[in-house]
Amino acid sequence: MVTTLETPRHPVAPVKRLVLDVVHDGADHVLVTVNGEVCAYSAPGLATRLWPALDARPRTVVLDFRGITFFDAAGVRVLVELRRRAGDRDIRVEMLASPAVRRVLSLCRLDDLVVLVDRPPVPQRAIGVIDLRGPAPPSEPAPRSCAGPRPAGSRRDRPCS
Repeated sequence: MVTTLETPRHPVAPVKRLVLDVVHDGADHVLVTVNGEVCAYSAPGLATRLWPALDARPRTVVLDFRGITFFDAAGVRVLVELRRRAGDRDIRVEMLASPAVRRVLSLCRLDDLVVLVDRPPVPQRAIGVIDLRGPAPPSEPAPRSCAGPRPAGSRRDRPCS
């Protein structure tokens, strides 16, 4: 199931792009993969999608944040709340972190907020993908192939026309 949500728009800030994928492996693990920017605009959408992952009461929630390119205090707030809610349910929280996430956690002295791991468990069944990016930008057409004979007088260093 793919759901597209638009994050709130600020008059001078562009819409932040965030993709969240939740995969459940029986009763043992929930793998949450997040790509994009986690900021004040996208963090509320992230939080509302993370809380249901705890409702299945897995033993471990693994956050794959390797695809996060920007992470600020709003993201830290979501992690602190996730850790609190998971602790109330005796759920272990592990994270694969991008350099951006590691840097912010280090600066905030929250390195021990979650357990950092090197690789995620292998999930078996997908629950759904939530796309918080909004509509995808139009893609550029593929360049034409230059295979075959060239017209007389054409230059090799220019693209085909």
